[in-house]
Amino acid sequence: MTLEEAKHKYPQIAVLHSILEDKKIKLTALPTNPKMDSIYFREIEFSSEDLTAVIPLDDEYEDVEKGNQALMLQLIIYAVEEYEGCEDFLVWSTAFGLNSKDPFILNMYRGLGKTIPKIRDIIGTDINDISDYDWELNAGAAQALRELTG
Repeated sequence: MTLEEAKHKYPQIAVLHSILEDKKIKLTALPTNPKMDSIYFREIEFSSEDLTAVIPLDDEYEDVEKGNQALMLQLIIYAVEEYEGCEDFLVWSTAFGLNSKDPFILNMYRGLGKTIPKIRDIIGTDINDISDYDWELNAGAAQALRELTG
């Protein structure tokens, strides 16, 4: 499936590309490191006209390696939504199965607390993103997005 076919068939993919283009967002996967790898997280550099920040995110399926900008944006949206949906650090760390006693994890959470509102200001709140169901089953829009390159 081509990008244009995917955008036409799955409006969620079109929305992701629209956000990237309209907000002039560039996403770069930072080099892996053992501490992040051990918890299945990756760091992505988020760059736009208004913000340059690093956001750690869950990359259980190693989607970051594909280098697909829309796919990385979807991962960032999930990270933002997960953070916003957790009432505190303990709930957030439990959601990801992370050791809440590890200072590295607490620092990561605190960094997200500073970065996520800025990212939300840029990407907005009205995003029709890919459902968790499709994501977990690698179906529909998730599968199409994962099959696209770069």
